[in-house]
Order: sequence, then structure tokens, then C-alpha cells
Amino acid sequence: MKRVAIIIMDGKEVEIESLTAKQKSEIANELNQRALAVLGYQQVKTARDKVHRGKTA
Repeated sequence: MKRVAIIIMDGKEVEIESLTAKQKSEIANELNQRALAVLGYQQVKTARDKVHRGKTA
């Protein structure tokens, strides 16, 4: 039996295995953030976070 992981992107079903490593990483990060939010975790936004994410103040 084969198991296939599918997500909905832009209204279309997409197999996770067909995504690039960068896309997989971004999706994993987003899902982790959402799971933590459900558990009540709130990320503290700092200037350091903005620099590390490539954003400027």
C-alpha cells in the first residue's frame, strides 16, 4: 500500500513529493507555526527576527 501526502495549493491538490526542497521547508515551517498557535504559543517578534528573515525594519 502506498501513502501519498497531498496539500491544497492555490485551490489545486498537489503531492508533497512533487515540491522543491524549499517549498517543503516553507510548508513544514507554516504547519509547525499553526500547530504551535493552536497550543497557545505566540512568537515574540524582535528586530533580530526581521534581520534573520531577510526583512528590514
